[in-house]
Amino acid sequence: MRTGVVVVVVLMSAAAAVFTACAGAPPERPAVEPAASQPAVPVTPPAIQRDKVTVDYRGASLGGQVPEWVLWASDGDPDNQIAGLARVQGKKTILVQNSGQDLDLLQAWVNLQALSDASVMVKTTVSTEAGAALTGNKNTPGNRSAVEQFINIFSETEISGLGRELDFWVKERSTSTGEENYLYFVVFGIEEENFNYLIAQALGKVQAETEEEQEILDEIKDRASRLRFRATGE
Repeated sequence: MRTGVVVVVVLMSAAAAVFTACAGAPPERPAVEPAASQPAVPVTPPAIQRDKVTVDYRGASLGGQVPEWVLWASDGDPDNQIAGLARVQGKKTILVQNSGQDLDLLQAWVNLQALSDASVMVKTTVSTEAGAALTGNKNTPGNRSAVEQFINIFSETEISGLGRELDFWVKERSTSTGEENYLYFVVFGIEEENFNYLIAQALGKVQAETEEEQEILDEIKDRASRLRFRATGE
């Protein structure tokens, strides 16, 4: 299991303990192969997964299909296509993902940890974008101080309003090694108006002492309004 820069994929032992205590040891899961009438559905993966084939997924036994948004998510959604879905119109979307060989533990992660991971992604991405505003002649002591104030304030902000919009799992098998692994994708959404309010609230707590510092704060506001949150890693 791998931890990306903006997608936290750590299955905490506490989450596993909570799940085990509530549900007990899960029964052995029989291998699931697609029926003859439903051949394995190849997912369009990133380069490191080109030797994978999907052998199971949520709803496969009922004749369902892998949603198109999952195909985008498996590649990190580089074109931000998920944000264009009608279900999440007017919202900033945050894609987080995890992988492992135990589907029950991954479900525990979805229920207990994924929301926190999405919140961390929002804070990390906003902080990175704020720092990127310090380019060229804008990288002055006063501007650095203003940006650092904002980052410190926003890092303590509760990202309220995040809600789970979509989630889906697929089970893949490596065609070279035969190893099987589950991938779990979760999309959270936050109303753009709410997100912009959180940014403005944090900016409002920064004391700009010069016109130049106020300009850098305005730039941070503009950059944040155009931010996209994408998963990396798997």
